[in-house]
Amino acid sequence: MCSLLGCDKITPPITSIPEEFKAFQKVFSDDFFTTLPAHCSYDCAIPLEDGKAVPHGQIYPMTPSETAALKKHIDSELAAGKICPSTSPAGAPVMFVKRADGRLCLVVDYCCLNAITIKDCYGLPRQDELIEKLCHAKIFTKLDLRNGYNNICIKEGNRWNTAFRTKYGPFEPTVMQFGPPNAPGVFKCFMNNIFHDLLDITVLVYLDNILIS
Repeated sequence: MCSLLGCDKITPPITSIPEEFKAFQKVFSDDFFTTLPAHCSYDCAIPLEDGKAVPHGQIYPMTPSETAALKKHIDSELAAGKICPSTSPAGAPVMFVKRADGRLCLVVDYCCLNAITIKDCYGLPRQDELIEKLCHAKIFTKLDLRNGYNNICIKEGNRWNTAFRTKYGPFEPTVMQFGPPNAPGVFKCFMNNIFHDLLDITVLVYLDNILIS
């Protein structure tokens, strides 16, 4: 699995926010989005199998437009503190994929890392059961968290496992990415704790997607 590290950002202007949400306009701002989370009990651990060598991949070629996007992304993430320079012996390759709307998304190829990671057993909810709970609901509010996984730190001592290589040097994330195999379970546990009193009553959560009915 690859880790979605970031896309070209589209931040809606304040004037486009509906009037009823103006009191909460700070949550739509880049300043709010780039605030780093504090370390907590939900920090993502990436334990490796005993005796396995950490993967070290090659640097993939990029087009001029991809190279420019890479430089812009690295500068932005460094400024936000979401990545930092790395001296790790690990180093996953990075590449770009295009979304349906044409935006470039940088992904880190963690396939080799995931193959030697000890997986946890935290299960995700069944989608058919979630849909069944909506059978009597008539009005919905849908929320898709912006880079929701970035709200959780990588556990101290584990960041070096997730290092990635670029033509501008090696870096490692300080916050959780999409690709590590234990990330979905960690994030689901985190979200369940936040919405504990509302789950299956007025709120349904599937990873970074929230439905209020």
